[in-house]
Amino acid sequence: GFETVTGDIVACVDGDSTVNEAWISYITEPLLGSSEISLVGGYVIILNNLYSRLSSFWQFAILRKILKDKVNYFVWGSNFACRKLDYENVRGIEPLINLKEELGLNFWAEDYYLSCALQEVGILDFALGAKSYTRIPQWKINLSTAPKKQWGQDNKKLLTYFTEKREQR
Repeated sequence: GFETVTGDIVACVDGDSTVNEAWISYITEPLLGSSEISLVGGYVIILNNLYSRLSSFWQFAILRKILKDKVNYFVWGSNFACRKLDYENVRGIEPLINLKEELGLNFWAEDYYLSCALQEVGILDFALGAKSYTRIPQWKINLSTAPKKQWGQDNKKLLTYFTEKREQR
């Protein structure tokens, strides 16, 4: 879909998510207001899992205010927007496919990879009014505690990769 968009902004919602009526205004407003912002994420409300709902709220509403620039933030694929030009400047999704193999990552998390890449060309902002609503399938809830160690390893590899890339510039 990213490749076929002809407008200046690409806005994304997962097929199993819904958004409120004003979502498009909330998610695009930061991009329209500042040329330094390349990526905007919104609050993902997971309707059937309290732990996931609280961790999402923690990341989007609290942690970013406490740690400011000391943490690598990311957006969820079910609720974000970016500039089409910035997407093209990071060469799209193709290098991210290769990155998974190159770094030996366990998970395919294109939204997270794209978040890291887009922060190489601009600032990430959050639009808390841009809410998406989704449900986690029961089988994913049952598996959600098993891969935490692997996700932590992947996260460390990605942060190291993008930190080194930034330092090389």
